[in-house]
Amino acid sequence: MATSSIRNENKNIFVNDSQLGDWIKAITDTFDNLIAQDVDIKWLLLECDQWCEIYENFPPGLKDIELDNVLSDNDRKALFISLLETVINKADSKGYDLPVAKEISSKLLKELFGVG
Repeated sequence: MATSSIRNENKNIFVNDSQLGDWIKAITDTFDNLIAQDVDIKWLLLECDQWCEIYENFPPGLKDIELDNVLSDNDRKALFISLLETVINKADSKGYDLPVAKEISSKLLKELFGVG
């Protein structure tokens, strides 16, 4: 199966393309909580829209996600780390493979952000 990468600060993790879709769905599934808390996530909504576009339209192995420009300041980086932690702590999913999304989120936290 084809793999694509998620990159941040010259670090990469490689994710099976089909699992990448589950992770993107899990991230977007956390938005309701942030909106309810009145957190400014417009930048993240736009970025996730791009990730969905890449996932839907790019060929296998080229569905890479670059985080450097997205996580341009400490507040954004902290929010993104919080989202990854939220995915890890989710109890149920809405049509995606939650164990896969949790595994990818955990891997991102450890390997890209040094958390955990």
